[in-house]
Amino acid sequence: MLGALGAARLNGTMQRRSQHEHWRRDGRRQAYAAFVEAAVDYSEAIGTVQANGGALGNHHGPEAEALCRRVDEMRPAVSKALALVLVEGPEEVAHAAHQAVRTMTAWACVAGVYPPQHPLAGSRSVRSVFRDGLTDVGELSDTAWERIREFETQARTALDHPLPVR
Repeated sequence: MLGALGAARLNGTMQRRSQHEHWRRDGRRQAYAAFVEAAVDYSEAIGTVQANGGALGNHHGPEAEALCRRVDEMRPAVSKALALVLVEGPEEVAHAAHQAVRTMTAWACVAGVYPPQHPLAGSRSVRSVFRDGLTDVGELSDTAWERIREFETQARTALDHPLPVR
């Protein structure tokens, strides 16, 4: 009888762990998908500003301002998605997401979305991207998309490996 009770308890513990792992994996998958969606939308909007000569470059006026406003309105979604990834982890995935956001924001600054006096343009995060030698708008565009792909790779890897049970 004691053996049966022990086996039942062990089975219940294992089932709870399995359910918890499934729940965590599902939460991570949702957070990662939300981040990719927000990052792609943000990057495409920055690319549109860049393709139209940038608000501070070749084109001025209401159309350029509307494009920049659209990018600026998308930034909170990227920040919110990043926050979820930072909470869900693991560290490698969170780092990749943060690198992508830093690069996208630097790209937006160089593309003319944010003027030099804007707080984002002078942020430590953006300055660190510039210190890495990335200052050309085309190079920043390419690097931002690479960072998004790096995030996707890290996210897939993390989803393929179960979280350690604590």
